[in-house]
Amino acid sequence: KLKLIVFTLMASFTLIGCNASNDKVSNEAAQAQEVEIIVAENGLKSTKLNPAKSEPVATLPNQVQLGIESIIEINGKVEINVYALNDQPVAGVQIEINPADIFKIDSIGGGRCGEIEFTLRSNSKGLMLGFSMSGNMIPVSNNKNITDNILFTAYGEVIKNVESKMVTLEATLAGKGGTKLDALSIPYEWNGK
Repeated sequence: KLKLIVFTLMASFTLIGCNASNDKVSNEAAQAQEVEIIVAENGLKSTKLNPAKSEPVATLPNQVQLGIESIIEINGKVEINVYALNDQPVAGVQIEINPADIFKIDSIGGGRCGEIEFTLRSNSKGLMLGFSMSGNMIPVSNNKNITDNILFTAYGEVIKNVESKMVTLEATLAGKGGTKLDALSIPYEWNGK
């Protein structure tokens, strides 16, 4: 009788382990489909999150979700579109690209920060700042579509060739009165050259 119980338990663990392994493979395949890669003949390479296949990320109340919406490369030059989904106004941003040795940032501009005339500054190591001397604030996101919520575009060049690398943004965000806002950075897979 004891042998029957042990056999039944072992068979159950084996089945559960096999199903978990299949779930992991299925989950990895789904994650791979979240990134859409577009390549054209004129030397343009673009990677972009596929919002139709990406599941929404759960955030805590008052937590700002931010990340890279897309990286467009043309002959070594890049445009990195940085987005933020915020449910409260943002008074200032300090964002760094990590790892810092893949891109050299020349300038930043446009997006929601440009629309409200934020002062935008960057350095070659990837530190990017956005603020307003007149008290303007980035308004609350109208929706959860990352393409509609581009903060700004960083312009620069590729300085290190990599085949595949997870790129994240380290951020310090300020709300009204300079209060620190909690930020959740969503990793972005840069497929490199």
